[in-house]
Amino acid sequence: MKRILCATDGSAQAEKAVVYAIELANQLAAELTFIHIVSHATDQVCHGYFWDSSVQPRPGQPIHEALEQAIQRAHQKQLQPVFCTTVSGDNVAQAISDYARRNAHDHLVMGRAGMSAVNKKWLGSVAEQLIHQSHCPVTVVR
Repeated sequence: MKRILCATDGSAQAEKAVVYAIELANQLAAELTFIHIVSHATDQVCHGYFWDSSVQPRPGQPIHEALEQAIQRAHQKQLQPVFCTTVSGDNVAQAISDYARRNAHDHLVMGRAGMSAVNKKWLGSVAEQLIHQSHCPVTVVR
């Protein structure tokens, strides 16, 4: 593995993935990129009654702070090179998968909340979709 892509949204689950991705990239001397997807669907859902901020922060919470913290953590571990990007897409899993393919990433890391069967059915699972769509291995951190 030479290029790792780590999806983050600033949530507690994503923070665990960030820590894992940094350690993995250090062990493999790999390049690490943090990615955040700006999803219009998420923006619409977050204003609904059933929003759970422990799964995903509300829009307006500065994602650039989460990306900056991720890069700072990587630099504290002496990891170089480290990059970050924000991509727009209505289907988060597809946007991550497409970006990874276009940019020749060979491993994906992301966090996943433990969701009930009802929530998974209603909201779907980005991690599950990504596992099925990805051209490369996916590590899901819980």
